[in-house]
Amino acid sequence: MNPYWAEITLEEWLNICMPGADLPLEAKQNLQPFSVNCSAQERHMYPGLYTGLNQILATLGNNDYKFWVTGENHDQAADHGGGDHDEDINKLKPDLTLYPTTDRAERAIALEHKPTDAAGGHKERDKELAALLAMQAHTNWAFAELFIEVKQDPNRRPFNFRPGTGLFPPKDADGRHTDALGQIIDYAVQLSLRQHRLFVPMIVIYRQHARFIYFDKTVVMVSQPFNYVEDTVPLATFIFRYINASRSRQGFDPTATLASEEDEAFFRQLVTKTDSTIAKELTPAEATLVQQLKAMYARAPHLREALQDAVSPGWPIHWLCIYSQWSSEDGSWIADSEFSERRFLVGRPAFKTSSIIGRATKGFVAWDIVRACPVYIKDSWRTDLQGHLTEFEVYLRFQSSGEKLKYVPTALGGGDVWNAGPQKTLSCQANVAEGGQKFPKRIHTRLVLKEVCRPLKSFHDWYNLVYLMRDALIAHKIAWEQHRVLHRDVSAANILVYDGDPGSSSDPVGLLSDWDLAKAGEEALEPRPSQPFRSGTWQFMSAARQWLPWKPHVLADDLESFMHILNWLALRYMKHKMSGNPAMLLHCIQTHFDGSILRQCTPEKLEFVMHGIRLIKPEKEYEDHPFVVLLRELSDLCMRQYAELNPEDFEGNPSGWVEMFRLKADAPLNTHQAILETFERALDPTKWEAVSRKQPLAKLPDQIHHIIPSSSSTGTKRPVSTSTKADSEGDRRKKRALTTSEKQTASADHVHSGGGSAPTSHEQSAAHSRQAPPATSNKARKK
Repeated sequence: MNPYWAEITLEEWLNICMPGADLPLEAKQNLQPFSVNCSAQERHMYPGLYTGLNQILATLGNNDYKFWVTGENHDQAADHGGGDHDEDINKLKPDLTLYPTTDRAERAIALEHKPTDAAGGHKERDKELAALLAMQAHTNWAFAELFIEVKQDPNRRPFNFRPGTGLFPPKDADGRHTDALGQIIDYAVQLSLRQHRLFVPMIVIYRQHARFIYFDKTVVMVSQPFNYVEDTVPLATFIFRYINASRSRQGFDPTATLASEEDEAFFRQLVTKTDSTIAKELTPAEATLVQQLKAMYARAPHLREALQDAVSPGWPIHWLCIYSQWSSEDGSWIADSEFSERRFLVGRPAFKTSSIIGRATKGFVAWDIVRACPVYIKDSWRTDLQGHLTEFEVYLRFQSSGEKLKYVPTALGGGDVWNAGPQKTLSCQANVAEGGQKFPKRIHTRLVLKEVCRPLKSFHDWYNLVYLMRDALIAHKIAWEQHRVLHRDVSAANILVYDGDPGSSSDPVGLLSDWDLAKAGEEALEPRPSQPFRSGTWQFMSAARQWLPWKPHVLADDLESFMHILNWLALRYMKHKMSGNPAMLLHCIQTHFDGSILRQCTPEKLEFVMHGIRLIKPEKEYEDHPFVVLLRELSDLCMRQYAELNPEDFEGNPSGWVEMFRLKADAPLNTHQAILETFERALDPTKWEAVSRKQPLAKLPDQIHHIIPSSSSTGTKRPVSTSTKADSEGDRRKKRALTTSEKQTASADHVHSGGGSAPTSHEQSAAHSRQAPPATSNKARKK
């Protein structure tokens, strides 16, 4: 049994996934039978389904919705996508779609071509064509309510449709069943990305039979099949309950609403208002906004690009309403402040996961109406674990102590999303897992962060990179030593670059973000895992954590990750002996960072870390470069750590390992002191001045992006537990993973949010000026 797909009875599905009143007796008596041509091609089933479905709506006296045939017409808006859905045009075309009958929706779905009179005695053909065109509309992801996928070919059905034969057909050699399954997953993913959904209902029809589907964040519940031709009542009951349900019971998040056309135009013009041809005849308020935008874009040009991306064609603009207490502008938390609602305009996510199961994280560069500036909103579904700090609570801990923790994001507000109670997954109500075990609950949560940042990969030079990494290390140290919070997911995607507030002259700082896997206090040293899988960013996980599944995650594991991040960036952007040898570089990436195919650490990575073998072998002239020396010294630190405290000595004894970790304070990575001192030595300006005059080490264009899968080139999170995947080998040939621990952090190739402020002397025992050595200009340092 596939653990993330569950077949339940038709009655149970309707009671859990679409609860409501039974079909009225009068409507039940007036239902018309379906007449569907199931003997020809799939498209020949459309007219009968179109007619039958809309007859149900008419019988129910509903004028607010209408089913349309969309299987011939994709959404024509340009979609520059990302990840698994990177296409100029989104060509997905669900067979039938339920749309609202509003003027705005009907304008969006209307076909441009119209039937015309034909000459030459083809009136019957043209009449048939006109009838078919009258049923058709464009696929439109902004206004779609419900998709119906139709299958006629028995080799292209995603499920079994004969009662008692189980959910999935036997695996076929050419993967057509799997392709069909991937197709409906694509629909659910795309709908969730473009709309703000609590869940996604769907109907799959195979000839005379149908199944209802409910995509939750924990499991996909599929009803047992039923014959909708012989008995129309189940299908009519679903439609009746859907059209009479509240928006939340239809699967929509009621705290998100589609922006009006006027508000959408305002959001789109934030990118163009500063153009001289646009900024004419402005009102005083508009002129002030233009000046603010100019200052903001001058300080951080990536903000303009981020907002441009947010208003990409084909992506609807929404209002998000967030009810929270709100921090002051400097980030200090006002514990007794009143709760209030703030509204934010959002469009295309700056980051989006390709999985509908799991945390389903999305990150938005949003426009804050109250503060009249962009912010970053992180939207995800956290696991409901008793006694575990949420990410929002971690930020509250940092900000409620009187002095904001530097080099971390500034949380303006957020928390769990409420709608007559916290928004939770519903599939936990059914015993749908194997053995009757219920799936864990997930809770919808949002976090509003002040700063919109650049990814770490945008560092200007190696001196700049070391500074940014040192900043994140300081944040990690203070979080652990002063707040007893351990990050547990240090990765390239979670260290960001913040250019500073508009008008500020301070240098960019490095920020440690994404604290959703953090643990605090004794929980951070608990020998037993809180979840049945290791989650995090696989590429940067310590060798010991990968090699030994039983090993608890401790401080040394986080600190080792800093070394892996630097090695990963050096492989991408530094000249070394593998440069120009794609085969060797690819092998190195796969063995040291992408060994997750086997769900365990590769022997090569373990050997390199335990024995201090240098991963990056520079050209001879760079042997004494400060950055190369830093890599060598970090490798030595890790080797000494494993020599003094070898996890293999505690095989199967996690409690003994944790106790020894507490006692062995002299092991180099059991505290931050040794690694921070190593970074401080590397930042000695005199060392950089000497090498800059002799042989500067340039940052090269990315050397690996074109030769390896996207997971490696972005450093996104990987599941360590066995995952459930639907692989399409058909037209799309993409993977659509359904996992419990999907790619959860923002890709290193996207804009992220982080926070921080200028450094203070008491946090840097051997701090150097942030001004770069003479050979590296101040202008360069601020890029």
